[in-house]
Amino acid sequence: MTVKLASCLALLTLGLVAHGCSAPPPRLNTTWAQRARGVQSEALGREEPRPPVAEWGRGGDREEDELTCLDEARDPGDVVVRLGRGRWLLEERVLLRGATSVVIEGEGPHRTRLELDTKTVGALMVEGAPRVELRGLTVVGLSGGGVTFKDCPDVVVEDVHFVGARFGLELVGSTADVGTSVFAGCERGLSLRQDARVVVRESAFVDCWQGIAGEGALEATACAFVDNHRDAIDVRLGRRDALASILFAGERQRAWRGTPGSVRALLMPIGELTRLDDRRPHRELVRREEFPDALREGVPPGFDLAGVHLALLRAEERGKKDPPRRVREEALDRAEQHARAARDALRAGDVERARAAAQTALRYCGPGPLGDDVSEVVREVAELATP
Repeated sequence: MTVKLASCLALLTLGLVAHGCSAPPPRLNTTWAQRARGVQSEALGREEPRPPVAEWGRGGDREEDELTCLDEARDPGDVVVRLGRGRWLLEERVLLRGATSVVIEGEGPHRTRLELDTKTVGALMVEGAPRVELRGLTVVGLSGGGVTFKDCPDVVVEDVHFVGARFGLELVGSTADVGTSVFAGCERGLSLRQDARVVVRESAFVDCWQGIAGEGALEATACAFVDNHRDAIDVRLGRRDALASILFAGERQRAWRGTPGSVRALLMPIGELTRLDDRRPHRELVRREEFPDALREGVPPGFDLAGVHLALLRAEERGKKDPPRRVREEALDRAEQHARAARDALRAGDVERARAAAQTALRYCGPGPLGDDVSEVVREVAELATP
């Protein structure tokens, strides 16, 4: 047996190869990774992929050129990569070191797609930048592995989809806030190394081998882990870690390892619930389809229904023509439903239930002042949401 054949058989045993070993790309070649990569929105258009272009430099001495490696010798200063509508292709590894800040942003995951097709696993690495922002795009792992932030103390990831990668987002000794994002069909959706610290909120991990894995500190709230193939969270959780308003759905995945310092308001299979010291604050979820309208026991006390529901919708609407519009329409419909429930409860004299329903209605509307698209009944009960 050749070494190549033996390697292929080993990977097949792990479920990490679906279509043979003849071609190197994509690096993660499984049916579920291929399925995730195959989801593309019509809003991308049909143009061929282009290389990303970056601006960098200090003050008025700025340069603009194709995104490539930058380090202290080139004094990158503030690096800005603005990706418009369409597909963008990274074929050579990019290391950004010594920048004062790095911003990479697209026009939304349905409109901007960055494909990583490099020979190295770490296709895009930012090292040592005091401030990093990654926003509004889909990152697709082909032969490249994923995006790495190393020794970056302030990382913000917002509205990003990581798809079909060996690791979608890797944090090495970095501190990050990850919100309203989707990890789909990755070997590791979010990878933590060297005592990384991360807050994850309103995000979905679906159809991955492992949702979150590695070593570090984790605070997860209003997140959904659905049909992952081995682990939802493969992190040894301890006193500094917290889980709140989390939905775990699927027969194969294990929920987490260790004992988090704080565990509140979980929806999960009965087999996982039995290992909790106190099952009362949590609720059983038999099938994903029960959420949010057919839960046998309702939601747990304090559960962020809107946050988890919208996280799931973002994952489920991938590939549609205008997912943000669809998610917003559903959010407004749900807000009106809960506002009407709040009004009915108030008329019945149940102030506590009215306040809870009003809070959920406003949560569906999103942060900040109510927009013009919010219904009148939501405005009527808005004051109830204030304790």
